[in-house]
Amino acid sequence: MRTRNSVYDVIVLSGDVGDVLVRGGRFFPEFRRAELAGATAGGSALKMRSINVGLRMEFHVAGESFVTSTVQGISGSLSTNAKKQQCGSAGDEARDGHSTSST
Repeated sequence: MRTRNSVYDVIVLSGDVGDVLVRGGRFFPEFRRAELAGATAGGSALKMRSINVGLRMEFHVAGESFVTSTVQGISGSLSTNAKKQQCGSAGDEARDGHSTSST
């Protein structure tokens, strides 16, 4: 994901609960396990376990919340597991099962 200020690599471990590995920006210089809470415009509303262009990503790590700058673009590919689930159902995994990695 490319935000206004940084680039993030996000690997979805479990889309149902938002379990991810995230790396990027000033908060995550190395991959770190986190919960992707969802997408937010900055207020209290949260689009659960979702990443949306034009909104910020909110991650939870060890009881702390981290909010990125606005997502500008999403690139990469779906993981093999997410592709199978996307073809089989139209659930959350199809929306948030992105595995974007520059590695």
